[in-house]
Amino acid sequence: MPTTPDNKDSGSLFVGTPKPTIGAWLLIAGEAGPRRISYVAGSDKNGWWAYFKGYGPVPVGRIEWEYVASEFESGAKAVGPRSASGQQLSRTTSPSDKAKPEPKNVRRENAGTAFDAYLMVDWSGSDKPTKPGKNSIWWSLHAWSPDQQLALLRLANPSTRSQAVREIRDKLVELSRKKLSVLVCFDFPYGFPAGTAGGISPTGRASSAWRRAWEQVTASIQDRDDNRSNRFEVAAKFNKLLSGEPSPFWGWDAGKGAPPAGLAATKPSRMPAGIGTFRLVDQRIHGPKSVFQLWGAGSVGSQALLGIPRLHALVHDRDLQQHSAVWPFTTGPSLPERAAGPRIVHAEIYPSFIEVTVKKGECKDEAQVQALGQVFAEADCTGRIKRLFEAPRGQPSSVLEEEGWILGVV
Repeated sequence: MPTTPDNKDSGSLFVGTPKPTIGAWLLIAGEAGPRRISYVAGSDKNGWWAYFKGYGPVPVGRIEWEYVASEFESGAKAVGPRSASGQQLSRTTSPSDKAKPEPKNVRRENAGTAFDAYLMVDWSGSDKPTKPGKNSIWWSLHAWSPDQQLALLRLANPSTRSQAVREIRDKLVELSRKKLSVLVCFDFPYGFPAGTAGGISPTGRASSAWRRAWEQVTASIQDRDDNRSNRFEVAAKFNKLLSGEPSPFWGWDAGKGAPPAGLAATKPSRMPAGIGTFRLVDQRIHGPKSVFQLWGAGSVGSQALLGIPRLHALVHDRDLQQHSAVWPFTTGPSLPERAAGPRIVHAEIYPSFIEVTVKKGECKDEAQVQALGQVFAEADCTGRIKRLFEAPRGQPSSVLEEEGWILGVV
């Protein structure tokens, strides 16, 4: 029987490698029946964690366990998910909402969590309004109901970035007026590889590199309400400042003809002196593309150039800025202490770090924002979320000053 020598997290079980299968059944020694794996997180390099939605805390310490073919073939009855009781919070709706069943199996005890609500955003760099479904913006909002059950209050699929930010801003103002603590996560890079900020904003007045980068990107980007933008032209401008060549930004939609001067469709053969292709956190996990890549499957460069100005506007909104923080730039490598009054903590996420089961009639982006809200809520319930916020501790200063970190990468 496989053994986990020292399982430290009551919200998941470390199973090592190979990667476990979502939907597989796992029996922990001493329990009445097996648990079904609802999602996984990790990597082949660092090992995998299995999560079991709705089965209660996972034992800590030394654990013996084994995979079983099904709940019937294990010789014991499966431990069923806990049922919800009491009235759920009411759902708010808009034309872009899509009704989903409320989660009914995540519960907090004694209201003892760092956050009251979890707002997850899957961003888009599209240059036109998107159709409902995949390759568009999805955002979800989970919050604790009066009886401490986790409830899905909102699932939205706006067609433009302007519409998305209006909806999110209005919701954050509403939650702030209720004096709630909210975790807000977008899925684009919040920073650039070390050295970028000094190149694109050599005379910027902000004291920190990340602020200079944000201010320069915000001042340069024009993003219209119909999703048309000048992101490629801005990337070409930054290339001129950083290297005088088509580097480090690259990528272009071939359907638009020739790229603007200073930008190439393909990856440059060399990077500007002193600037890497990837941030440190991107090198820690398998999957993320370089923030300098603007086009192509999985690219995130366009999302970053178009997302940072929107995030900058939210952080500096007159109704939100006094209680907004950006992890790890303004918070340091720790979870900010909770105090009386509202609080908004912004943090970068990488949705593909977890695997989800996509149901019929659902797209992956839609499933991911819902799953991430539940993942962070469960980590909050167990106290594990504190460790996630402390992950950048001990990293080079460039992580806290310019590059940033992905919440969930430890």
